[in-house]
Amino acid sequence: MFKGISDIIPVRYTILGTIDGVVACLAIVLGVFSASVDKSIIIAAGLSGGVGLGLSNGIGGLMAESTVELKKMRELEDSMIMKKGGMKGTIIHKRIQRKLFYDTLTHGGCSFFGAMIPVVPFFFLTAATGVIASIILSFITLFLLGIYMGVMTRQRLIVAGLKMLLIGILVAGVVRLLGLGH
Repeated sequence: MFKGISDIIPVRYTILGTIDGVVACLAIVLGVFSASVDKSIIIAAGLSGGVGLGLSNGIGGLMAESTVELKKMRELEDSMIMKKGGMKGTIIHKRIQRKLFYDTLTHGGCSFFGAMIPVVPFFFLTAATGVIASIILSFITLFLLGIYMGVMTRQRLIVAGLKMLLIGILVAGVVRLLGLGH
């Protein structure tokens, strides 16, 4: 029924969710660190951001994707001269439901787990070394995510990794320029 793992775990939402999580939470960590070097505050802000982002992306993705998929199904029903809801229970309807489930789980889950990357160092290190480790781990994650993207699209892996890394550097730079990070 499925052709491969990318049919079960959507590549689009793996990349989108992970980059959202890492970049947004790195910005949160850098911003909070500039206001307080209290690790518990940084951790609480990072965890809150990760939970909020995971739920928001998961639910937001579900709402957006279900709108698109339902619209397609309604158009198919119209072209088949079926009444609204005539495809309910069909193989097509079940595939759409399965797709929505995996899309939602992947987008929300990758957003949350991506957001934890910048937070984890603060559980083990002081705030000053934690922020450095957070930046390094975030940049490594983004680079590896870019490589994953390169593998999936058959692009040059290093170039794809560097493009994704550049996003993290830009975010950290903007946060710093705005005076929100040390």
